[in-house]
Formats: sequence, C-alpha cells, structure tokens
Amino acid sequence: MSQEENKPAPEKIEHKKERPRSSFSARFSLLISLAALAVSGYLGYELLYKQQDLLTSDVPGSTRQLRTDVEKLKESSNTSQYDINRLKEDQKTLTEAMRQTSQHLGKSRVDWVMAETEQLMIIANQRLQLAGDLDTAATALEIADQRLRDLADPDLTPVRKILAKEIQSLKSAERADITGIALRLSSLSDSISSLPLSLEFQQTIQSKAAPAEEKTKASEATPPVAPQPRPGFFAELWADIMGVISIRTNVESYKPLLPPEKQYYLRENLRLLILGAQQAALRADHETYRNNLKLAKKWAQEYFDTRSQAMAQLISEIDALSKANLASAKPQISESLSALRAVSRKKAGL
Repeated sequence: MSQEENKPAPEKIEHKKERPRSSFSARFSLLISLAALAVSGYLGYELLYKQQDLLTSDVPGSTRQLRTDVEKLKESSNTSQYDINRLKEDQKTLTEAMRQTSQHLGKSRVDWVMAETEQLMIIANQRLQLAGDLDTAATALEIADQRLRDLADPDLTPVRKILAKEIQSLKSAERADITGIALRLSSLSDSISSLPLSLEFQQTIQSKAAPAEEKTKASEATPPVAPQPRPGFFAELWADIMGVISIRTNVESYKPLLPPEKQYYLRENLRLLILGAQQAALRADHETYRNNLKLAKKWAQEYFDTRSQAMAQLISEIDALSKANLASAKPQISESLSALRAVSRKKAGL
C-alpha cells in the first residue's frame, strides 16, 4: 500500500508542471489567429474600398459609353429601318411599273395586230375594186384571219365568221380569162400577114394612080409661071394662120395616115390596133379594148378581101373577142372591215 500511495504523487506533480505550457500555447495561437483575422479584415476592407472606388469611378464612363453605344444602335436601327422602308417603296414602285408596262405591252400588241389586220382588209378591197384581183384579195383576207386567230379574242369571232364567208365568195367567184384573151389576140395579130387586099381597094388605087401620073406629066410640060408680086404683111400673116388651121369635113371616113398603096403599112396599122386591144385587155380597160377591136374590124373590112377564108376567120374571131368579159366578178368584202372597226371602237371605249 505504501507503494501505491507513493506512485500517484509524481503524476500530480507532472500535471502541475505541464499546465502552464499548454496555456501559453493556446494564448499564442489565439493571438496569431486574431492578428491574422485583423490583417485579413484590413486587407478585405482595403480591397472592398478600392473596388468600390473603382466601380464608382468607372460607372459614369461606362454609362456614357453604353448610352453612346445605345444611341449608335438606335441610329443604325433607324437607318436600317429607313432603308428597309425605302426598299419596300422601291419594290412597290417597281412592281407597279412592271404591271403597267406589262399591260401597256399587251395592249400595244393587240392594237398593233388589229391595225395590221385592218390594213390587210383595206388592201384586199383596193385590189378587188381597182384591179379586179380576186386571188390577191383572197390571200390578204386569209392573212388577216390568221392574225385574228392568233389573238384568240372571243370578241373577234363575229369578224372571223364574216371573213370566212368573204374568202369563200372570192374563191368561188367567176374569173375572166385575161391570159387566154391576150393569147388569142396575139394569134390574131400573127394572121394579118396572110390577109389578101380587097379587089375594090386595089382597083381604087390603080384608078387614083393614073390621073396622078397624068397630072405630073402635065405639070412637067407646063412652062413656068412668071413670079407674082409679093403680097403685103397682113396677107402673109393670114395665109400662115390658115395654113396652121385645118378643118375636117368628113369625120366618118377614117383612112390610114400612111399611103394606102403600100400594103405593109396597111397590115401594120391593123396589127397595131389588135396589139392595142391586147394591152387594154391586160389593163382591164373595157372601153379601149372594144374600140380597138371595132376599129380593127372596120379597117379589115374596108381594105382586105372579105370573101377570103382567112378574112372570114379574122372577122369571126374579132366578133367573139369583142363579146369577151374582161372583168371578173367582184363580191362584196367590205363587211368584215366595218365589223373590225366596230370592235376596235368598242375596245377603245368610243
């Protein structure tokens, strides 16, 4: 027991010796912690203060910069919006211009085709009425119908219906055989060289030739007449005037201008009358055509032998050709032109 009592005593002594050391360490650690906390607080305060100053000093500049940027963005946005609006207006203007141009071009094409068709109809009427050219008139109307067909306009259907009737009437109209008539006249002209002169005309030539020869011989045997005194100025003037003026007393008895005793000129005069009738036929000149044939028949009967076979054929052919019709039938083709003009006035609002 004495040993047990002696053992704890040293432990207590040891505790008493270690307690001051632990207390000092704790206090020192506390001081270090407080110092570190103080330093941290100071540094934190300094940092916070500087940041606050920094923020305080940068906010106005940043605000101004932001405001400037915002203003620039607004201006840019306004400019962009203005450009967009202007582009929209330009697009509307361009669209309207394109629409008007399209309408104008379409209208101009229709008007141009209508005007061309009207001119074709006018040409057809002129060729038919002035020249009697049925074929050209029909061709012009067919082209006009093609132009109207290309338009595909229902308002033009009545006009095309009239055109169809007029084209058919032109194609079925009776045509004069001008080429055949011209060829028959040419053959008639070639046959003139074989026509014999009439016996009566030859006897007349001989009876007129004998007194002329006797008169010539008598004039040669007559002594020259003494010169007469020169007449006055007024007498010469009157003689000159009377020499210029000639009065025909027998208009009905038409004689060839050239000497009748020359057969060549007689035949050529007759041939010229036949060829004149041929030219008149080609021009569809009815009056000149018939007058030339009438005069050619009279001339042939007066100077050529009517009892010969060649002369009989010539007279018969002249009579047949005189009855030939030079004019082709002229159907009425102006109705389509009037109908087209009525449609044009209706479309124009007149």
